[in-house]
Amino acid sequence: PDYFAIFSGPGRTLLATSVREGVATFFSRLITGGSEHKNLAREFLLANEERLWKAFQEEMLGSEMGDWLWRDPADSEQPRDVGYALGARIAEVYYEGAEDIPQAVREILAVKDYPAFLEASGYEEQFKDGTSVP
Repeated sequence: PDYFAIFSGPGRTLLATSVREGVATFFSRLITGGSEHKNLAREFLLANEERLWKAFQEEMLGSEMGDWLWRDPADSEQPRDVGYALGARIAEVYYEGAEDIPQAVREILAVKDYPAFLEASGYEEQFKDGTSVP
């Protein structure tokens, strides 16, 4: 039920959906190298990360997926599903900052409180001094 709560009702937010789907994208890339489609979205995100993060913050607690998931964005330069890539980056930063990787994997897979997970990941910290995490 927790998994499906992010797709409808009060649990539906852009942040929740991006992180939940991004977790799958992150582990897929970690294990298999990912898919061409998702890797293209990741490359675009990494090249534009600070700008995209600022835009995402404005929409992340809303229930609309906008140009982030499942449709062609208004910006023809932006590939589809950059929200997946952003959610995967949040999971990646959490994973890479963990001292206990097996525990981190369990926590990433069990995430239910998406704002708390975002905060715990430390993802936002990279933008506070104007430098990005590679």
